[in-house]
Amino acid sequence: MTNTEPWAVSIDGGKFRFTNATDERAVMVTLQGVGSDYQDAVPAPVNPGESFAVKIRGGAGVRINWTTLPTRHHTWVYTR
Repeated sequence: MTNTEPWAVSIDGGKFRFTNATDERAVMVTLQGVGSDYQDAVPAPVNPGESFAVKIRGGAGVRINWTTLPTRHHTWVYTR
């Protein structure tokens, strides 16, 4: 990965948009709330520069787990 922060974050009306700021295709992305029961999965791969949006209620943030090929697992925690 070439960037320090792998996901760029923007917030609009309580909806969080995460943009893949790496040069790697995230083939599987799951999200877990930090301090909440929130869990979700992105239904399709996220290519470099592409994004997905989620609405997260409560908690201190979200943990993003993603897999790239060849199989490598990464975790990044976004806190509000």
